[in-house]
Order: sequence, then C-alpha cells, then structure tokens
Amino acid sequence: MTLTQTITIKKGLLALAVMYACQLVAGIFVSVVINTEKTMSTEILGLLSALIGGSLILLLFWLDTKKNTATVTESSGLPFNKAVSLVLLLLVATHLVAYLYRSFFLPEIGYIDIQGGGSKVFSYIQENSGIIGMVGFLTLALCIGPVMEEVVFRGYLQRSLATKFPIWIAISIASLVFMVGHSPAILWPMYFMFSCAWGYVYMKTGKLSYAILIHVLNNLFYTFVGFSGIKLLA
Repeated sequence: MTLTQTITIKKGLLALAVMYACQLVAGIFVSVVINTEKTMSTEILGLLSALIGGSLILLLFWLDTKKNTATVTESSGLPFNKAVSLVLLLLVATHLVAYLYRSFFLPEIGYIDIQGGGSKVFSYIQENSGIIGMVGFLTLALCIGPVMEEVVFRGYLQRSLATKFPIWIAISIASLVFMVGHSPAILWPMYFMFSCAWGYVYMKTGKLSYAILIHVLNNLFYTFVGFSGIKLLA
C-alpha cells in the first residue's frame, strides 16, 4: 500500500502536528485519568501514553486515507526481490555503522554504554513488569511505533516536502525532525542515519510497506539485543 497523491507541505506539517498533539493528549489522559493513585513509574506512564497516542494517530490517518481513497494505490516501484534485497542491505549497513559509532567513536569521547530512551524503558519493564508490560512494549516497538512513525515521517512529511524540494533535501529534513524526537542527543547521528535509510527505501520502492518493514526489522534487532543482555539498544 502506498500513498501516491501529491500532498502539500501544509498537510505534511499538519500530520506532524497531529502526531505530537495526540501524544500530548494521551500523556495527559494517562496521567490524570489512569494514574489517579500516582503510583505508576515514569517508564510505564510513557509506555501507556505511547500506546494510546500511537493508536489514536493511526486511527486518524486511517480515517484520512479512507476519506481520500485516491491517495492509496499500489505502486510499481522495485520488483519484490530487489526491494527486499535493498531493505536487508541497508539494514546490515546501517547497523554496522551504528556499531562502529557506539563501540569506537563514543568511547573515544568519553561515552560508554549509552542507552537510548527505548532501551531504558525496555530494561525497566524487563526488571520490574510482568508479561503484560512486555507485551505492551513489544506491541509498541514492533507494530504501533514503526507504522505510526513511517506514516507520519515518510508517508506525509517526506512526501510533502518532496513536492517543493529535491528528494534528498526532503529525506534529510524529515530525518532531522525524526532525529530530534529521540534521545539522548549523543545518539542523534544514529537516528538520523536510520531515518535517512528508511526514507531512501521509501523513495526507491515507492511503497510505505518497505519503509515500515526495515523500521520493524531495526527494532526487532534491538529487541533481540535487549533480551540477550547486550547494551546496544537505541
């Protein structure tokens, strides 16, 4: 499935604003309505907010897609085998660069065993929550999160920017916005690189499903690393 109708930058920016608004509303709802006893940890609050906010965002964009059925078509793009090969090639290449960045560059400047926001939530849930908490995290990391972010950053933002700018500028701007939404800042080069790779996959294949696929595989890799106990989670 691919979003192919030309959209304006205004709509791309509106999609971004809707995403942040939904996350804010979800955060307020969880804090005020669900966490009435003020007993939930920050990590669980964040997980619940992300799950509810992400689900709301996907619902709204699904409704937008249903309303504008002309925007959803199948694109020829690359043949299936070439598209999958591209996904796997970029997956391996980006993780190799990320490994070199974390293992060699960061220690040289005094940063050792740096973990991103997602890894901290994973570690907390693994140590303090039961099966329900882990299922919630995996649902967010392997389903709701990748789909939501690719729909917003590639399907709306990158695609809208590409109507006014060269494609590499569109990919770079969308990736910069994606990057600053993740923490810590010392890992921003990694997030930017990952996002550019996913934007390139979308550009080459013409299908959002392949961008979602490489994003899911990326998160699946770090989830596997997390279960193994190696501190490489982003």
